[in-house]
Amino acid sequence: MAFKILPVAKVYGYAGQYADHHDIKVYLGLRPNQKLPHDMQKQVTVPLLDGRETALYVVPSTPAPEGPRRWRNKSSAHRTFALCPDCLKAVPAGRTTQHKCK
Repeated sequence: MAFKILPVAKVYGYAGQYADHHDIKVYLGLRPNQKLPHDMQKQVTVPLLDGRETALYVVPSTPAPEGPRRWRNKSSAHRTFALCPDCLKAVPAGRTTQHKCK
């Protein structure tokens, strides 16, 4: 079943339907426009729209391979995950509305 993380309304003065990438960064203690540090490892508890809570965590990034075309070889793997409160599966934080429990 899909789940939605509660947006942080105080940051923008209005709240969307559910948390976006700016809200996720605020929950992690960063500014909304700040990039995730490469070595960041953090876990926090975030509220959901239905009143429950879930864990949100960040994994460190993998370095891009060395070489002259390094910028083309950057990793685009997800780094921020939320645990599904129903099946406890790790779901990318931006994909929680697409999650289906099996």
